[in-house]
Amino acid sequence: MKRSINKQAALKKQTGAALLVIMLVLALTIASVLMAGIDRESRTVKNDKKIIQLLARASEAVKGYKIRVGGACNGFPCADTDSDGESDTLSIGELPWKTVGIKPLRDSYGLPFDYVVIDSATFQINEKPVP
Repeated sequence: MKRSINKQAALKKQTGAALLVIMLVLALTIASVLMAGIDRESRTVKNDKKIIQLLARASEAVKGYKIRVGGACNGFPCADTDSDGESDTLSIGELPWKTVGIKPLRDSYGLPFDYVVIDSATFQINEKPVP
C-alpha cells in the first residue's frame, strides 16, 4: 500500500516537470520561427536596395547615351532583342548594356533587365536622383 502511494506522488511531481519541458520546447520553436522570418525579411530588403542601385545605374547610362549620341528610338538606344547587349531596331527587349557602355546588369534571379522605349510625348525622364 505504501509503495502505491509513493508511485502516485512521484507521478504528480513529474507531470509538472514534463509541462515545463514542453513549454520550453514550444518557446524555442516559436523563437526560431520568428528569427527565421526576420532574417528572410532583411535579405529581401538588401535585394531590393541592390535592385534600386542597379536600376539607377542603368537609368544614368541610358540618359548619358541619349545626351552624348542620341538613338533611333526617340533619341534613346533601341532595345536589345537578341541578348548580345547591343541595341537592335525594336523598342521592347532587354537593356542594351553594351551600347550604353556599362557591364551587364542582372536582377536577383540572374535575369537581364527589361527595357522599353515609350513615345517621348507620353514619357518623361525623371531627373531626380534615386535615393
